[in-house]
This record gives sequence, structure tokens and C-alpha cells, in this order.
Amino acid sequence: MYAVFETGGKQYRVTEGDVVFLEHLNGEQGDEVKFKNILLCSNEVDTDFGKPYLNNVSVEARILGHGKDKKIVIFKYKAKKGYRKKQGHRQPYTKVRVERIISDRFGVAEYVETTEPDDVSDVTAGAGDAAGMAGEADDVVDIIDDEDAVDIVDAEIVEVDIAEDDGDDIVIDAEIVDEDDADADEADEDGGADGSADADDEDTDE
Repeated sequence: MYAVFETGGKQYRVTEGDVVFLEHLNGEQGDEVKFKNILLCSNEVDTDFGKPYLNNVSVEARILGHGKDKKIVIFKYKAKKGYRKKQGHRQPYTKVRVERIISDRFGVAEYVETTEPDDVSDVTAGAGDAAGMAGEADDVVDIIDDEDAVDIVDAEIVEVDIAEDDGDDIVIDAEIVDEDDADADEADEDGGADGSADADDEDTDE
């Protein structure tokens, strides 16, 4: 169901749940306002027209906030007179959400607020996607809880293991090491390799 109502010298076509910006209204955020200057109401099958307004229809809305529109510049100029005048203006508005449309003939159309689902902490994928995920191991993005959050700016993923469970899910284990630690490990490995090479040379000389 939708309705067309008049306020602030303008007409608005709305349905339940619509968020519209109207000319400034008196009221605080969270207050409910009722519009009675209804020009038209329809349930998509039948339509009632006002002459000029409908007496048995009303639109109720809730104020979401107040604000000002983008600035416009008014510049006045008179040629050869040295007259210049520049002025800015921001039109105030009220943001409202239509809660319900009430009609004696068509009944009541009411907005029902829906809540967003909670964030899913466990991310799983189908076993059928294991091959594709294994090929894209470099693109693995780790989801870390706030409690275990670490600085991974200078970290890199050095090992990715994909193990298939008995069920339909697969588990991805990625080992993250700090870049400095990785360099230290490489230096130790290089030192050990050099020492082994020196020892081999000494054996050869003997």
C-alpha cells in the first residue's frame, strides 16, 4: 500500500518503511509525527482520491534526525554598476521513516524493523571447493578475533595446510611468522650451512 501526502508545500509518495527528507518539522529525534493531508491512497488494486484530501487516511512517521542540505550560492550582479553580492544558503530538512499507513478502507500497512544477523565467527567451505582453495592458498585471508588480534603488517604466511574432515567441511591452518623472525631463521640456516662447508673444506685439505 502507498499514499501521497502533502507537507511543506511539497507532495511525497511513500510506502511503509520508506525514509524521506522533508522540509523542517518541529520535533526531536525519535518523536512520531502524523500527516493528515493525504491526497491519494492505493493498495495496488483500488485507489482513493481526495477532494482535495482524504479524511479516512493518515500517515505516521518517526523522526530520525535533522540536518541541512548542500550549500547553494546566490550571486547577484548588475552590469556597469559595480554591484556584486554573494550569499550562501543551506536548506534545513527533517529525515523521517514512514512507520504505518492507516486507511479505513484498505486497513493498516505497518513497517516491521528487521535485525541484521550476528557475525559468523567460524568460516567453513564445502569439501568440493578444496581443490580450488588449495590453488588459491596465496589469497587466503585470516579472520582473527579481537582477543587474538596481532599486528600482521610485517608478517607473511609461510605455510598453509588444508586438511579435509570426515564431514563436509575443510579446515585451513596457516602459520604466520614475523618477518624479523623469518630473517633470523634464514641467517641461522645460512650460518649452519657455511659452518658445514668450512668443515668439509678442512677435511678435504687433510
